[in-house]
Amino acid sequence: MFKPVIQTHVSLSDKIVEQIKEMIISGKLKPGDKLPSENELCNMFNVSRTSIREAIKILSGLGFLKIKRGLGIFVEELDAGYLINQLSPILVQREDDLLDIVRVRKLLETHAAAWAAENATPKDIKAMEDAVKYSTELVESGIANKDNLSEANLNFHMILAKSTGSKVLFRIMQSLWDILSEARQITIQLPGRVHDSVAGHKEILQAIKNKDPEAAQKAMLKHLDAIEIVVSNYPEN
Repeated sequence: MFKPVIQTHVSLSDKIVEQIKEMIISGKLKPGDKLPSENELCNMFNVSRTSIREAIKILSGLGFLKIKRGLGIFVEELDAGYLINQLSPILVQREDDLLDIVRVRKLLETHAAAWAAENATPKDIKAMEDAVKYSTELVESGIANKDNLSEANLNFHMILAKSTGSKVLFRIMQSLWDILSEARQITIQLPGRVHDSVAGHKEILQAIKNKDPEAAQKAMLKHLDAIEIVVSNYPEN
């Protein structure tokens, strides 16, 4: 099941963590599976109990394992947001990935807009209205910049994602937006994006208020299509 580990500049416990983590992420160990006993793990990895206990402690802290006293060590259900954060260095590496980023957003956020139109509560809609109002005030007052408007845009999209009622989608979007913070600041500085961004959010919000999933989906697609056109002409692409 597991392979013995050898002491190098990387600690034994870290090597054990990587082996167990790889088996969980690959699906060889599934949620609810019970790990071998502490003694069995010591024999498998050919290490002391100290190394095993340290590795289990690390994996428990990361959310991969759960220790049930008197019962054993079990594999936990993986959190989607955590997996995306683990993959973030692979997902986003260069500025010229911007076009791919926009296209991924189109896959996720067009459906999110439709779900928001179906499920958003009056409280959700009020929060989106406040977010759009704040963005509008930033632009009209002339104090909008890449930092405050990017943050305002993030707020709108995150409220929308949460209003879908899908906890999984919200966690995915939360992680993606955190990963793509630099990309957000780049796109908001592209020509015409400041005013177009606010206008797009207003149109999306109106469709959600009207409880019209099809219109909300189309409005989000239009919003992201505009970003894609601008990004495709960006010098790095």
